[in-house]
Amino acid sequence: MIRLVVTLYQWLKRSPEDTTSSENQNFSRDFNREENESGRWTFVSLFAVFTLSLYILSGLGYYAKVHVWDEMTDQQKEAVSQAMVASSQNL
Repeated sequence: MIRLVVTLYQWLKRSPEDTTSSENQNFSRDFNREENESGRWTFVSLFAVFTLSLYILSGLGYYAKVHVWDEMTDQQKEAVSQAMVASSQNL
């Protein structure tokens, strides 16, 4: 999962400017580009934060299901289900 996110990040990070090479540049990097882009949220950074947030929330949900819901008795599950139905009807 993480390898997929990193690969996607690297693929989206490339731009057509990076692939075109000029003989005058002599394959040197533009170190000022990073200074100019500092403080700006890009699509890739927002996508990475969103993806990692979903990953964390799904892990917490799985933990709650395994360690809370599966440990309840049938009576407790029924009480929780009725409380959820009652609260959704109040909304």
